[in-house]
Formats: sequence, C-alpha cells, structure tokens
Amino acid sequence: MAFKTKTSTLEHPNFQFLSMQVQRKCKLLQNAESRDQAIEDIRKALGDDSVRIDDEELKLHGYSEWSHANIDTLPVAIVYPKSTEEASKITKTCHKYKVPVIGYSGGSSLEGNYSAPHGGISVDFMHMDAIIALHEEDMDVVVQSAVGWVDPNKKLVGTGLFFPVDPSPSAKFGGMVGTNCIGTNAVRYGTMKDWVINLTVVLADGMIIKTRNRPRKSAAGYNLNGIFVGLEGTLCLVTEMTLEVGGHSKGVQSVMLAGVPVAALEFLNEVQMAVLNKGGYTSPIIFEENQLSSSSSQTTDVAVPYSGLATMIEESTRGLKELGLFSSIVGHLGNGNFHEANMYHKSDPVESAAVTAHVKKMIGLALEKDGTSSVG
Repeated sequence: MAFKTKTSTLEHPNFQFLSMQVQRKCKLLQNAESRDQAIEDIRKALGDDSVRIDDEELKLHGYSEWSHANIDTLPVAIVYPKSTEEASKITKTCHKYKVPVIGYSGGSSLEGNYSAPHGGISVDFMHMDAIIALHEEDMDVVVQSAVGWVDPNKKLVGTGLFFPVDPSPSAKFGGMVGTNCIGTNAVRYGTMKDWVINLTVVLADGMIIKTRNRPRKSAAGYNLNGIFVGLEGTLCLVTEMTLEVGGHSKGVQSVMLAGVPVAALEFLNEVQMAVLNKGGYTSPIIFEENQLSSSSSQTTDVAVPYSGLATMIEESTRGLKELGLFSSIVGHLGNGNFHEANMYHKSDPVESAAVTAHVKKMIGLALEKDGTSSVG
C-alpha cells in the first residue's frame, strides 16, 4: 500500500511563488534606496543645478520621436557634468551604488542608443561643448563631447581644412564616437574611427584615462582607440577627443595641407644617404670588420605632431653630432615619425652613458611636444 508524503509548506508551489515575489519587491526597494542615495551624493558633489528629476527631462532623455526603438523605461535622473572630473565623480558614485549610467550628447539617435532599459542615470554633456584647441599646423582639433561636427568646420573656413564625417546636422562628437558613425562622405573619407587621434574617457569606477598623445603614429602602447570607438554606451563615458582634420586641396605640413596625393613622404639624413650610396642604393651593405666588432645598435622610434617634427629632427641631428658616433636618421614624415640608429661599443662605459643620455633627452623632448617614443 502506497502512502502519500505530506508536502512541506516551504516546498508548496504557491509559497515558492510568493517567496519569489517578496524577494523581487525587496530587491526593488533596495535598488530604489541605492538609486536615491546615489542621486543625493551626486547632488552634494556637483550642486543642485546639475541634477534634474522632473518628468519632462526624464522623457526627453529616454524617448525619441525619431526612433522606432523606444522602450517603456526612463532614466531616474539626469546629471549635467561641466568637466571630465565631474563626470568621474558621477561614475564613481554610480559604481558604488550599482546604478546604471547612460551617456547622452546630441540625442539624434534613431536606434535607441540612449535608452535606459534598467532605469539608471543619464549623463548629459550639454555643458561640455567647447572646442578646446585648433592646431591648424598639425591638422587636428581638440573638442569636448557635446561639440557638433559642424562647429569646427565653421572655424576652419579659409584654412583649407575640414572635418569630413557628416552623419546629421545635430550630431555631437560624443555620440559619433560611441556609434562609430558613418555619414554621406564615408566612401571617400571613411568612418569616425579613421579620424580619432586620441580620447579622454571616464571608466565605470571613475578612473580617467587618455588613450594616447597627438601624433598620427603611436610608438608604444595598446590601440585603446580601437576599444572605445563604437563602444555603444559600454565601458566608459567619452568626455574629450582629438580629431584629425583633412585638407580640401608651410615642410611636411605644406605637402599635407596642399592635399597632394603622395603614397609616401620619407626622410633620410646625409649619413643614411651615404650608406645607401656606398651600398649601390639597393645592394647589401658590407661593413668593415672593425666597424661592427663588439658593437651594439640602439634605435629610437619618435613620433610628434607635424608642427614639432622639424625641431625634433634638428635636435636629433645636433645630439648625434655631439655623440660623434656612427648614427643615422630615417623618417616617415607623413605621420610625424622618425628613427635614430646609434652604433656604439656596449663595453665602453663612456659611449654607453652618452648614448643613454641622448636617448633619454629625445624621449623627454618628444613628450614635451605631446608626442610619444620607444627605444629598441
């Protein structure tokens, strides 16, 4: 005879369902408390005028009449930073209380890019709309996230330069980086990723990082631009960027600004040219035995903005003459980059110390000019 086992009250399906409902409500209450505390902390840090929670602002930052991807959920607050440091305070606070963060710049998205599916805080960069610097001779511009792509072009009228990526008249650079936007000129000029030189970003925990300096070529480090361009609202908030501007149509800048379609723009100093001539241009170069016995070679890889390139090469030439060693310079001027090759006797402490001092000086000069350098 089979006996029925009495089901425990705790195991009853109805009780389990009710228990899940209670846990869900408790979690929602806990999330609401954390959210409210985050808003209060941000208000204290940035000021009352930097935080908005009225319904009209919430709808403006979570719903778009242009988009077919609207959702029911809206952000719980809108915060308006005025600097990268304030954006850092926002993300640091939200990280502490586990509150989602949504970046907002132009609001021209058609795909719901600034939607808030989990509520959270919308960070509107409307006050960060400055063109920080325009380096005409270096063919770049430094802007904040809420600058529209049309604005630098107004300042560039008459210079022969322009920024070509054109998604929509109301688009801002913050969103253009976040979506790796295209625009009508993409066939000829590429997409947003092709024009970003560096980014200043705020990570989720509030850490501020700059992806690289201003030269076209980075001689050292990871390609962080490739991680952050097209991030679609993940990883970080982009607050500032340096962008390349092109020529419609003065050294290196003259050629680049004129729009001459060159395949390469190279530089070889007199020592390197003598080496090539001695070797019959393309023939293998044969050095005498005593030239290379117990010798070492140290090479530098320096890149600076165009405007600093001539000065850097002059300093390099002067320094190499003072060394009095067999040294040469080769430059890829089209991206502001050149190399030194220094031949010296590693066993000679005087030569080694002199080469090391010269290389350190060149690295320091490169960094002073917002450049980059590595040594091999």
